[in-house]
Amino acid sequence: MVYETTQCKKYDHPELRFNIDEQSAPDVDAKWLLSHLEDEVSRGVEYQDGETIQIGWMLNQFQLQNDGYLHLLEPNMVDFPIVFTDSMTTTLKHLRQQKDSVESCESELEPLFPSLRQAIITSNNYSDCHNFFMTRENPEEQMSGWFFRDTSNPDAEPSENDFGIVSLYEFACNRPDLAKFLAFPPGFGIHIQEDGIIHIIKGKVQIGIKPESFLGNLNAARR
Repeated sequence: MVYETTQCKKYDHPELRFNIDEQSAPDVDAKWLLSHLEDEVSRGVEYQDGETIQIGWMLNQFQLQNDGYLHLLEPNMVDFPIVFTDSMTTTLKHLRQQKDSVESCESELEPLFPSLRQAIITSNNYSDCHNFFMTRENPEEQMSGWFFRDTSNPDAEPSENDFGIVSLYEFACNRPDLAKFLAFPPGFGIHIQEDGIIHIIKGKVQIGIKPESFLGNLNAARR
């Protein structure tokens, strides 16, 4: 479905347009984005062809097309380096899932969105690892603060050679199922084993997940 602004021309600014798959991204979020963009233009923000912005954790790009609209694009989540595609489905899907994941906790939390250009320290086998613990420390410049550790063999002594550094973009391309956790704030962790049940940890304490919340429903489906 195509969404277009209608108020930008009043400010001598091209109208903005983006596409979403309405079955994957909620209409309410698309309308929020439209309103946000129009508000920014009304405040004097001037979006330019080729300019990038961050929405949630996602890097997005404006592209002036032949229809006269500035289209808002997103990474295709496949190619390296990033290739932008004329869609905002994944951006809005991740934004919703990341907010809903954080809000699933019984503790009141605010999401802290990283940038997909930031990096994560991760076990080398992260792409096919099903027993793991993801924890987040305070972000520092290009480091998101995220650390992913394989816990398949808890008695094994890990070495530096077992870990590497990859961008969050590469991490999410290989593990799209884990993108929903990336806005948890520092001090929190995600523990998942073979059964797929999601455990939220703060320090050494497990945090309750609200019944019928986003993560609560995911856990219920696995039990």
